[in-house]
Amino acid sequence: MPENPQDDFDELMRQADEGELTPEKVQEKLNNYHAAFEQEFAEAAEKSPDNIIEYTQDFFKKNVAMAAAQIANLCGNAESETVRANCSKFIIEQASKDATGDGDPFKKLFAELQANKKQPAKEQA
Repeated sequence: MPENPQDDFDELMRQADEGELTPEKVQEKLNNYHAAFEQEFAEAAEKSPDNIIEYTQDFFKKNVAMAAAQIANLCGNAESETVRANCSKFIIEQASKDATGDGDPFKKLFAELQANKKQPAKEQA
């Protein structure tokens, strides 16, 4: 195969214009391309690092902030009320995981919410 794909294309067009391009030649060209792609992917697989799982985990770790921002965005802007509610629950669960120490603002907020939940609502006169 030629190094330059444009040269290869130009040659095929020349053959087509001159009536030299047959279905067999097209199939041969497709087979050559297929073999070249297979070889390229085989070489890439050989160069693949042994610790691909670590690279993948590092990639995800580097994109955690973007994922969290997307969840927060969906929390307020998703069209579906279910999606907004689930995103809100997820954010609260994640934020409250470490809310165990005294004086933690989340712990205090949750305690207040629980206390208000147990008290009956005041009836309006």
